[in-house]
Amino acid sequence: MLPTHDVDCPYCGNFLYSALSLEDVVDADAPTSPKVEHDERGHYLRCGHCGKRVAMTPITTAQGRPGFRL
Repeated sequence: MLPTHDVDCPYCGNFLYSALSLEDVVDADAPTSPKVEHDERGHYLRCGHCGKRVAMTPITTAQGRPGFRL
């Protein structure tokens, strides 16, 4: 199993998601990854603690997989 680390909400500082890489990437295809939502302003995660909309940028990981980053 690969090591993970917690990524915190930039607004409240509480846990937002666990990342596998040092670049804080959410793996878009992993079943345990949080669901990144999309609206007219772009991709985002909703913080479960403060409720803020945290913007996410779509990327392609070094392994060629789709992902998102803060």
